[in-house]
Amino acid sequence: MKLTELNKDNCRIIGNAIEDALKSVEKQFGISIRRKSGSFTVNHLTLKLECSIVKNGKAISKEAEDFKHYACLYELSADDLGKTFKFQGQSFVITGLKSKSHKYPILADNGFGRVFKFPANIVKANIVK
Repeated sequence: MKLTELNKDNCRIIGNAIEDALKSVEKQFGISIRRKSGSFTVNHLTLKLECSIVKNGKAISKEAEDFKHYACLYELSADDLGKTFKFQGQSFVITGLKSKSHKYPILADNGFGRVFKFPANIVKANIVK
């Protein structure tokens, strides 16, 4: 398939093809490569990739690294990464921290692959000990 212009649909297809092509690089170096953000015009596509070291079968994200490093600033422990907390009857697992997000810096997964942002005080008050 030869493209004559770029649009949202074929940019998504290209992104998926690039991720598939990078699988051999992941395997060769024992890393994880994820497609992050991107932008396009009719003639140009820019994609951002994130490479992470894999330990114990799990990629170490920048957000997880940031949590370990900055947790104490939010009155949390670096060991709280991966812990569960409950909010409005639902369980969440702490996955990282967005240090530039002052209002909702804590990132947590709802168990279905969706990441939510929380204020640190909510997480601290509801963490399962």
